[in-house]
Amino acid sequence: MHPQQLDLDWLIFGFDFNVSAGFSITECSSQNGIWSDPVWEEGDYVMTPVAAPAIDYGFCVIEGFQVFRWKDGTFWAFRPLAHWQRLNHGATSENLGLSALPKEVFIDCLQKAVQGNNQHIPPYEACLQGASCYFRPKLLGWGN
Repeated sequence: MHPQQLDLDWLIFGFDFNVSAGFSITECSSQNGIWSDPVWEEGDYVMTPVAAPAIDYGFCVIEGFQVFRWKDGTFWAFRPLAHWQRLNHGATSENLGLSALPKEVFIDCLQKAVQGNNQHIPPYEACLQGASCYFRPKLLGWGN
């Protein structure tokens, strides 16, 4: 279990990259186009094949949005479905041709990422003053 919050000056935390507890990940099968159930991975690194299309050809789409903590301790993500739609629009464009990420898989990934990194989400009082935690969902061309 992660601590509820880190002891930080949340108002100067900013949007710089900070070490996270981990990330959620899902993969789409190149054989049948079905996405796996998202899983939680601890750490900040993804093992990427050296010949991954994301590296060789820039086959990736990145979004970003803020997550806030409410007074009751629950979390609120800023317009997650709009970000999911933009992520899929970029992924399925004529140039990239990546598989669309189903909404329920995106939401599951977001929930796992928020739960796993909850200690990085500022307390409610700091959120009232503009603090938040920034999440960066990515779709990467990984395999064949």
